[in-house]
Amino acid sequence: MSSSEMPIGLALVLCDTIIEDKTSGKKSLIGLFGQIQTPKIPCVHQSMMLLVSLTGGKGNYPCKIVCEHPDLPAPVFSISCTVKMDNPFQVLDLIFKIKSVRFPLASQYWIRVFIDEVPLMMRPISVIKTGKQTEIDDDSDPNES
Repeated sequence: MSSSEMPIGLALVLCDTIIEDKTSGKKSLIGLFGQIQTPKIPCVHQSMMLLVSLTGGKGNYPCKIVCEHPDLPAPVFSISCTVKMDNPFQVLDLIFKIKSVRFPLASQYWIRVFIDEVPLMMRPISVIKTGKQTEIDDDSDPNES
């Protein structure tokens, strides 16, 4: 495809829930986030929604979305689909429900969107370990002040 036909990214949003009104087509994004706080690592995030909003394209495009960390050999999740855009003035919202994502490290991950193998947009998601360490993880002496 020529670069003038390549879609452009408008939004890449993570949230808990997306509600779509069937009559109007309007979408409500509930619980937007860019960070997951967890008491233990590795952790499994049970469910999240991803909105990818595109415009500017016409035709069918292979689309791949990956969430990855540079120190891991494989993505923590990967989604492949075909995007069909009828005209370059169309705004296309792709909605994905992602379940049981295992994050093995407390660190920053990157969600990347590729269209026709070209990087289109990306955003970080941080996984942060919170709370008190367990006795097994704690190397300190509880009697020290």
